[in-house]
Amino acid sequence: MHNLSSQDVADLVKSLDVRDDRVAGYLSALSRYEGHPFCTGEALKMLVNGVDPANLPTDPGGFAETQYLGIRQLGQNPVTVMRAYAISNGYVPDFIVRKVAGLDASLFATTISMPGIDALLVRGEHKGHTTRKIYHAVLAEHILRDVECDPELTRSLHEAANSAWLSAKDELKSKYQVVE
Repeated sequence: MHNLSSQDVADLVKSLDVRDDRVAGYLSALSRYEGHPFCTGEALKMLVNGVDPANLPTDPGGFAETQYLGIRQLGQNPVTVMRAYAISNGYVPDFIVRKVAGLDASLFATTISMPGIDALLVRGEHKGHTTRKIYHAVLAEHILRDVECDPELTRSLHEAANSAWLSAKDELKSKYQVVE
């Protein structure tokens, strides 16, 4: 992915119907990111939501930390689900992540549909299964680093992921009557 030009950033700001008296301040605040797409996008969201330009994070890790704090404020289930996606790395079927997170189907569905979580996941489809991944690698890596600070949590999540994949493999073999 390439950086946004200053014209791209200006066009983005203008497309949001930002009041004329704020455009110059937004552009000045956004210029520090030198067109970095993740930082520019996240900073713009924060500015539109009323964050003072002086309080914007200075780097991608700062935005990921801000997002992760928001996830943590939503409760343990969103944290657990996002950790399960982070440990799984990439598009993963929902039924696998649900097993890794240890949530029943209803609670899992409720959690991933929360506005603060849904916006951070990208939905896909693979062989008839809904898949998702964390929308940006910077956030996924930040969550993974948090998980890795706790060796027991890391071990238990990896074991749960391994178990979920092995269980899914057995279920799919049985469903499609695969003979080895």
